[in-house]
Amino acid sequence: MSTGPAPRVIAIVGYGEVGRILAEDLRARGLVVAAFDIRVTPAMQAHASQQGVRLAASHALAVQGADLVLSSVTASQTVAVAQACAPGLAPAAFFLDFNSASPGAKQRAAAAVDAVGGRYVEGAVMTSVTPYRSQVPLLLGGPHAQALLAPLNDLGFKARVASEQLGVASATKMSRSVMIKGLEAMVIESFTTARHHGVEDALIASLVETFPGIDWERQAAYFFQRVIEHGRRRSEEVREVAATVREAGLEPWSAAGTAERQAWVADLADAGLFGKRGSPDFARSPDWRQEADRLLQHARDTGKGPQTMSKPTSGDFTKTAGWLDWFEGPSRPRFQLPHGSVDAHCHVFGPGAEFPYAPERKYTPCDASKAQLFALRDHLGFARNVIVQATCHGADNRALVDACLASGGRARGVATVRRGISDAELQALHAAGVRGVRFNFVKRLVDFTPKDELMEIASRIAPLGWHVVIYFEAVDLPELWDFFTALPTTMVVDHMGRPDVSLPVDGPQFALFERFMREYPNVWSKVSCPERLSLSGPKALPGLQAAGLPIYRDVVPFARRIVEQFPDRVLWGTDWPHPNLKDHMPDDGLLVDFIPQIAVTTELQRKMLVTNPMRLYWPEES
Repeated sequence: MSTGPAPRVIAIVGYGEVGRILAEDLRARGLVVAAFDIRVTPAMQAHASQQGVRLAASHALAVQGADLVLSSVTASQTVAVAQACAPGLAPAAFFLDFNSASPGAKQRAAAAVDAVGGRYVEGAVMTSVTPYRSQVPLLLGGPHAQALLAPLNDLGFKARVASEQLGVASATKMSRSVMIKGLEAMVIESFTTARHHGVEDALIASLVETFPGIDWERQAAYFFQRVIEHGRRRSEEVREVAATVREAGLEPWSAAGTAERQAWVADLADAGLFGKRGSPDFARSPDWRQEADRLLQHARDTGKGPQTMSKPTSGDFTKTAGWLDWFEGPSRPRFQLPHGSVDAHCHVFGPGAEFPYAPERKYTPCDASKAQLFALRDHLGFARNVIVQATCHGADNRALVDACLASGGRARGVATVRRGISDAELQALHAAGVRGVRFNFVKRLVDFTPKDELMEIASRIAPLGWHVVIYFEAVDLPELWDFFTALPTTMVVDHMGRPDVSLPVDGPQFALFERFMREYPNVWSKVSCPERLSLSGPKALPGLQAAGLPIYRDVVPFARRIVEQFPDRVLWGTDWPHPNLKDHMPDDGLLVDFIPQIAVTTELQRKMLVTNPMRLYWPEES
């Protein structure tokens, strides 16, 4: 394909607002346009029909024969979409990535395209597309950017090359977004707070004095409108912004807070707080006060404003700064658990005054006692618990043992032990209800333990009929494979090995985990903790049960796949009290309501919640 003439066949991946605007402008120039979207709506179908756009059934079919591919999807899907499109790309076809992703993500996407002979160009959109349409200011980057510049501008775009080095354009965009998206979140937080206290006029007067060139009334209305309408997409973009900040060696405190505020508004919008999405007046109020009042009324109705560090840490301990406390007063689940259900993954913390936290701990939590755990068990409708030793207690299992003994046989434990533990101590743990040990390979949570020590521990617990719980992240499975497959016991993997849910469920990363379970019948998996894995939500936030929205949708395909392939080797647990969450604290009642999304039949539900945990932890009763 010549680099001189403008492309004539265009493929657009992602047929949301931006994709449809680009399709309209390109069709107006007489170009052939195909499109693909992973969630085609009737509105998309009607728009494509009206504009003469061919909606394809897959990524590969959409890009087949295209001179130019425009990728305009949510930020978290940047790499996955490039990988999905690559097999269908024509030789030397341009792949222009509009997505707001970090330089690292753009580089990974480029590798997928370049590997099949395509020409990847990163694009950084420098302001809102809506008012400018295809003439929105656009930075191009990468070794093929200069070759695309003239042909692209011939199509009506307003692009310039930022650099031949991949990542420069996206770094420019991401650095700008720290400010722009952060300002949106700050205005919503600041103006809503001022509205609550009745000082909004004084606030605006002060801002006008400091920044006289800005119409703050109009700007605030615009920010509210944009976040209400596009908060989900914006929150994903800002998570990529946070990744960009981390790539610079900084902790993204501002970006992380911005992502949380944007996602919070998006969750409320999905729940209908601002009216029906898609209606003419949705996110169109010219007065920001109307939307702020809705937010304030929601806070009053639910009694749940921003979560605070209100729960104590007893003893001579101070909670880790920014610690998110577990949510008190969870909703009662709509999903009725099968009789005898087991919460197969939960913890106790302290109380610190009675069971001190370990000196080598990486975090200090708020207290979460056995009484509070058992109250949650009864509230949610579980019959039993499996309590997993928390890393904040190290190998001091006293809090775990105390909870098991106090349960009246309704709790089993998974302990942490060291090489020097005696046989008598192992027998005492067994008598208390311990039925497994946990090996943690998540580097940010624990220090390295030599594998020969872990193998020795596994060999010593095997005669007791115990199993090993293994906690690791998906990227580390290849390195750990030989060690895991040599363990002499049943293994239970925490949280499906923490897959990257932005990658395809049928991609190589998750396929390796499936192979692990398929080839080794002694491997089980917990399909829990969607709140840790999800990138796009919607989150299980307190007060949202009435909306009836499916939560953590991006995790569902992964968990359902494991449940349906290995129904006799899956477990589920709440993970209460949810240690080390940085993004949000879930309503445990809503987490229970997540179960039917991943175990869709009563038979699968009963196996996952009753039959399997009883067989593993209470074999004498099963």
